[in-house]
Amino acid sequence: MSEEHPVLKPKKRNSADAESVADTPAPRTHKLPKRNPMKLRQQMSDLVGVVRELKDQNQSQHQSHPQDASTVSSHNIVTHSPASTHRGEMPKQPQFVGPTRSAFGILVSERSLNRMGVPKFDSMPPSGAQSPIEPVLDSINDLSFWHCCTASDITKYLVNFQEEVESVYPFIDIAEYIAQSKEILQAIRGGGLGFEDEGKVSSKDIDIAKVAISTGILLEEPSKLELATAIVDSVQTNVSSILSPQVDLKEVQLLAMLARSY
Repeated sequence: MSEEHPVLKPKKRNSADAESVADTPAPRTHKLPKRNPMKLRQQMSDLVGVVRELKDQNQSQHQSHPQDASTVSSHNIVTHSPASTHRGEMPKQPQFVGPTRSAFGILVSERSLNRMGVPKFDSMPPSGAQSPIEPVLDSINDLSFWHCCTASDITKYLVNFQEEVESVYPFIDIAEYIAQSKEILQAIRGGGLGFEDEGKVSSKDIDIAKVAISTGILLEEPSKLELATAIVDSVQTNVSSILSPQVDLKEVQLLAMLARSY
């Protein structure tokens, strides 16, 4: 006996089912654009050609105008740094008052080199193989200077010391020595004999005046360094021979002046 399968009848849809089916949105299908590989290949080849053409034009311009490009670049560098023009200007030397001006430092350096045995050259030798030709100069001493100068010269040099040194280092009253310029010159010419007994000028006064005069000479004429050094050396010889433990004010002033001169 054969089994009979039940026949499934389609289910009837009512109006509500129909409305729900109608409201359900249909699925969207994304359509991909069709690409033409031949067209893309042609566009790529055209783009490569344009890039090569621009590159060739740029290279040809640099080769035909290399100086113009360097001029423009250097001009841009100069215009972008206006402060660089001020660096080339020579600095202005400030006007100092007293021995703090630059001439004092130069004189001290030259004197130190001379004491170390370094010769002074007005100009550099032509080559290292040749030895410098030093001019033959007469030995400079202070004796010839004292016989040539006058009392007005002594006053002038002492006034230079007063204005330039004493105004900055007031450790001595040089006005007393200015008033006795004539007596000081006579005492120096006579070797200091005869005046110390009269109480006018002592040997310490003479030494103080010599150091002040040597400084005034350098302030007036910096080229007379050898003469000023010879005057100071004659005073230093007398000061170095002082062995007494008792020191008076003039000796302290003299040592201070020597220290300042060096």
